[in-house]
Amino acid sequence: MAGRNTPKNKTTKKLASEPTERRSPSVRKQVRRLYFGRSREAHRFRYALLSFDILIILFIVATSCIRTHDVAGNRRCRHRAYHPHRI
Repeated sequence: MAGRNTPKNKTTKKLASEPTERRSPSVRKQVRRLYFGRSREAHRFRYALLSFDILIILFIVATSCIRTHDVAGNRRCRHRAYHPHRI
């Protein structure tokens, strides 16, 4: 009785707006296994995430210390309120 109202050749398309867990539950399970697992692959995954986080933090710290210059080599300040070269 359950199949009586559904057409035999019904094809369903996956829409981009559908939630991810409906389309690919295997990806979610795999990420969960890597994030919480104890295998060698899971440890590598977590070390890769940690390395990526550290690189992002280092990039933010390093770029905040860099002074910006325009094409002619003149120093530009990032903040409009601070202008040491103007009197």
